[in-house]
Amino acid sequence: MTRVTRRDFLKNSAGAAAAFSLAGAVNLGLGVRRAVAAAQAGGPAPFQGIVNLKWPLFSQPAMLLPGGKLPVRLKDPVAKITAAQLMATDGKTVDLDPKQLAGDGAFTLPSGATPGVYGLRVHSTLGTGVPIVDEQPRAVAVYPAFKDDFDFIFFADIHFGEHDGVMPDAPITPEIKDYYKMRAKALIEIQKREPEFIVLGGDLHLYPKSYHLGFPESYAFLTHYLRSPLFIVPGNHDTYHMKVKELGGKHVYASEYWDKYYGQRFHSFDYGKLHVSCLNTSDWPEEFIHWGTETTTTGTLLNTGFQREQYDWMKSDIEAATAAGRETVVCCHIPLHNIISGKKLGMPPVKLPGAPEGAVFDLFNKNDVNHVFVGHLHWNDEKVIAEDVQEHMVRNVGGDFLESDAAGFALVHVRGGRITGHDIVELRL
Repeated sequence: MTRVTRRDFLKNSAGAAAAFSLAGAVNLGLGVRRAVAAAQAGGPAPFQGIVNLKWPLFSQPAMLLPGGKLPVRLKDPVAKITAAQLMATDGKTVDLDPKQLAGDGAFTLPSGATPGVYGLRVHSTLGTGVPIVDEQPRAVAVYPAFKDDFDFIFFADIHFGEHDGVMPDAPITPEIKDYYKMRAKALIEIQKREPEFIVLGGDLHLYPKSYHLGFPESYAFLTHYLRSPLFIVPGNHDTYHMKVKELGGKHVYASEYWDKYYGQRFHSFDYGKLHVSCLNTSDWPEEFIHWGTETTTTGTLLNTGFQREQYDWMKSDIEAATAAGRETVVCCHIPLHNIISGKKLGMPPVKLPGAPEGAVFDLFNKNDVNHVFVGHLHWNDEKVIAEDVQEHMVRNVGGDFLESDAAGFALVHVRGGRITGHDIVELRL
């Protein structure tokens, strides 16, 4: 087999032209602002986002070998795929034959497919006969082989939409320009390590007042500066809803933006012998994530909750990985030593819905779950949360209320298919 280096793999990735430079970060951010302003004036949305495609996505890419199977899932259960293409860096496309779906429901990649990270274009027809086209950048990663020895990166808390000037008519201040440069630099430093894949553990955004700008900003910067396969889960700041006076009294829901830009809120994937379970730790009914209301004083804005649907999925997912002989690493946002679902909290006491802490930790103890990577609190910490389960807390890469020019991420080492340790990379922005 022809050897493909990590650098060649990334060179073959769709969108690989994004340079390791801060030049253009301000222009990229200001371009998003102009597009948002135009959309609010009745123009088209800054990005099309997800239409009918459920998987794979930019935020949950498929990882496979040449000749491997690629199932493509649609949100509309009666929709049919009429055409699909992989989109390469040089603009060339690889056609996928929809006739293959009649067999096992999956496309078969050509055995000679060049390793790299490809965009995916899917044409589908709804039950009403309406044609739909989805395009997702870097949604399919084709590896020459899965390695036993590699590194991946976990980071969190980049907080787009953090600055005050989130309204279209806000003046462009030096602080806004620095805000774009700081986040670009953090992403550049992450990609410089050329990780096998990246997990972003939530808090891409800040508050409902700025979601209309923060979501397009996060999508623009992540797709521009990162080239390794990227997996994303939400944090507490990606889940709120409230009525925003500055937007004409519109009730803003994070869920609507997340559905458009990033899709599913919890998911998992395998890379060789390693299984990665990506969890949504802000899994609460809407009344518990309504920003600025008394209901949220129970602590659901800041602490972990798992509703039964996610817990049942998590249990099945992790047990299947254990049965297959894989080690599971959990990646999420809020520390799991803060699980409050299933408890009574507040005054008067409110019984919080969802799976209790004991059920989650019992699941981890009975399976090969030894490492949990989290963000949320904007500092680094280590804690044993259940027998041999180590929780690794990683500081932010944006929006630090303590020291705005500091950032960090975890470079996780996998050797022999198992996690052997990690380094915290500290940055000065």
